[in-house]
Amino acid sequence: MKKSKVLLPRIPKLLENELIIDGAVRTEECYCFGRISHCTIHDQDAEKVVFEQVVFQNVIFENVFFPYIDLSDVEFRQCDLSNVHVSHAVMHRVKFDQCKMVGMNADDTYLRNITFHHCTGNYASFYGTNMKQVAFDGCVLSGSDFSSATLSKINFGQSNIDKAQFLVTKLEGIDLSSCSFQSIAVTVECLSGCIISPEQAAIFAKALGLIVKDPYSEQG
Repeated sequence: MKKSKVLLPRIPKLLENELIIDGAVRTEECYCFGRISHCTIHDQDAEKVVFEQVVFQNVIFENVFFPYIDLSDVEFRQCDLSNVHVSHAVMHRVKFDQCKMVGMNADDTYLRNITFHHCTGNYASFYGTNMKQVAFDGCVLSGSDFSSATLSKINFGQSNIDKAQFLVTKLEGIDLSSCSFQSIAVTVECLSGCIISPEQAAIFAKALGLIVKDPYSEQG
């Protein structure tokens, strides 16, 4: 199956402007065309903040609540977004490169052309998210939640999705054959058309309560 191409952020090669987040981030504030690097953004709570053509480099987010955030042509490089709340976000052409996103809350978000490259997102929540043209490249997503999500043209690559939840999420056309997992939570009615490897078939059978028996194992 041909993989769909995910568009990368449209960011100028040289972004000399250093954007400084000093004090409180206000609702509907806009940050554009610059870098935010080697700092900690902490104790922030604001809605509908806009970031456009911005590069985050080695930024730590602590106790940050940015619901309805709008990200366009943004890149996060070696950032720590653990436990960040970005529910109801809208993201276009965003790349997360070697980021830590443990426990990140991205529920009910709208994602288009998003790349997660070698990120750690254990227990991240994408509940109710609408995803299209999204690539998870070598990520750790164990215990993550994709329940009630709408998935289209998603590439999970060689990611670890052990104990991930895909409840009430249609998996038609979703290729999980290169992923690693020992258990996974799915809804039977939503499994049709999901692509898995022969080795994973037994795992899915167990998840569905089936008992796989080798008819030759009892022959002496």
